[in-house]
Amino acid sequence: MRYKTSSWKRKVDPAFDVIIKLALELLDAVKLPGNEGYIHLTKEDPLCKIIQAEGFPDFKNFYENIDPANDINNWEKMLSGVKGGKKPSIFIKKLYQDFSAVLTGITLGQMEVVDNILQKLISSLAPESKEYYMTVFTFSPAVKPDTRTMSQQEQIELFIYQLSNVFSLFMHKAFIGIQNHRDIVKELNAEFIKMVLFQTWNVISLIVNEKSLRTLYVEAKAGDTKPLFKIMRIDKTLFDHDWVRERIREAMYSGDRIFFKALSKAMSDDPLKNRKIRTREFIVLIVFWEVGLYRLSISELLKLFNDCGLALRDDEVTFRKFVDRAKKVKPQVSILSYLFHK
Repeated sequence: MRYKTSSWKRKVDPAFDVIIKLALELLDAVKLPGNEGYIHLTKEDPLCKIIQAEGFPDFKNFYENIDPANDINNWEKMLSGVKGGKKPSIFIKKLYQDFSAVLTGITLGQMEVVDNILQKLISSLAPESKEYYMTVFTFSPAVKPDTRTMSQQEQIELFIYQLSNVFSLFMHKAFIGIQNHRDIVKELNAEFIKMVLFQTWNVISLIVNEKSLRTLYVEAKAGDTKPLFKIMRIDKTLFDHDWVRERIREAMYSGDRIFFKALSKAMSDDPLKNRKIRTREFIVLIVFWEVGLYRLSISELLKLFNDCGLALRDDEVTFRKFVDRAKKVKPQVSILSYLFHK
């Protein structure tokens, strides 16, 4: 296989540019960045009508459920939000079943099961991506690396490399599959929509605050007022929580004007007002870093970004500073970090 201009294709899925473009389409669909104050659904949006029909459910469970292990279960709840038995539903539920089976197989050391599922998924990919994954997973026993001759650090690096490619493969199948089933929106329910909204808000918090919403929530609930306002700049549904209403009543009874002035500013502020130019690039780096971007050089990252339509005029020195700043913003709840016990 020859790559004349896009050398990044040697190190990550050659379809990464297509996948990132589809991810950016999803970001545009949730009005990102939000000029009206925060990320939301419009009243005319079909998704908002679904939420309204189910009584505008709250987001309490996403804040209270702080065990990283439960995040994988949240994805199951999210996918269970796809109604009916139509083709899009079957596709996304089957993909989750395969994903769950692979994670279980890796955990239990059932690599034959894992290999069988991966090979089946790879078989339907476009030629470039198919060749890439067949190479990185080395299914043939004759070419599998001998971990007995590796140091512990080398084994860890190999595991991270292969696991990141597992997530990359499933991300590929999910985005390309949803592209082929755009009518899936008609089958969603509130649980699915809530999960997507909360994950979007969480990424915004990571960009703006360099902390996840859950981390801020724990700090705010412990009595720190500043994290409370930081959350409310992004998620106005925090009023649903009893302890938040109690804190407001306390400020009311005590005549805490400073509190209400800060609360008013948080409610009307746009969390992305100082980051709009770079928001999309930040999100791409945060979401895709662990599934492959970490393997690319600055010049390769810059080329990939331009291939994705994120036309950057930066030179490599300026872009490196931007990437280094974004790398400091890591998700507090990361499936890869959870599996590596970091």
